Amino acid sequence: MKHPLLINLDSGVLAPCDVDLGLTELKAEDGVARCLWLPSERSINANGVVQGGYIAAACDAAMGYAHASRLENAEGFTSVNLSVTYHRPLKQEVAEVRADVVRAGRRTSYVEATVSIEGRLVASAVGTLFIL
Repeated sequence: MKHPLLINLDSGVLAPCDVDLGLTELKAEDGVARCLWLPSERSINANGVVQGGYIAAACDAAMGYAHASRLENAEGFTSVNLSVTYHRPLKQEVAEVRADVVRAGRRTSYVEATVSIEGRLVASAVGTLFIL
């Protein structure tokens, strides 16, 4: 049975927070999630680049979709931890966000995510998600 999060995704319905972030063209299958992301003007900090918390949120969202694509039923889940490394500044431009489930157990999944612009790495993240 497909996770409800992915059923909604197939219907073009994203979670409100993902809509607010500006995620589009989101696809999730077999432990991999990919989407495009255009950060909003509201995400730009005083230095003229995207504030790191928004980048972390985009990674966390993609990780959730990747994790959900590995679940066999409507199990709930939540992030346990998230660690983000920033490699270069991100301006208000379209980025690709990708998340991959690296290891999935009965209760937790270890997931990695990247944010990139035209193949250049902007940020990388690792996280653990817990099945409720």
